[in-house]
Amino acid sequence: SGLKSRTIVYTALLHNSLGEKALILMVLAERSGVFNRDIYAVLVTATVMSLAVSAALVLFVENVLQFVHPVVGFMDNPSKDEIKREGKVKNRFTDHIMILGFNET
Repeated sequence: SGLKSRTIVYTALLHNSLGEKALILMVLAERSGVFNRDIYAVLVTATVMSLAVSAALVLFVENVLQFVHPVVGFMDNPSKDEIKREGKVKNRFTDHIMILGFNET
């Protein structure tokens, strides 16, 4: 995909907000009788713990990146196909301005 390992790790940690939607679905499923109160309690506990761990990991994203870099570090070296593809794109875009932003709060 051409993305660097840092981009992959940041994206993975910052786009982990599915827990809130899962909690809503769990409430609906439990009230509809899909599963009983005990299973509901286990699922809610696991989801809340997952949300808490994910929130904590965002605070230490650089440490997480260093920890997983041996596994995802190969993404930092572009393949021959990527180099060829990017060479073609660079020639088409001249005198352009690109504005990007990233909020690290």
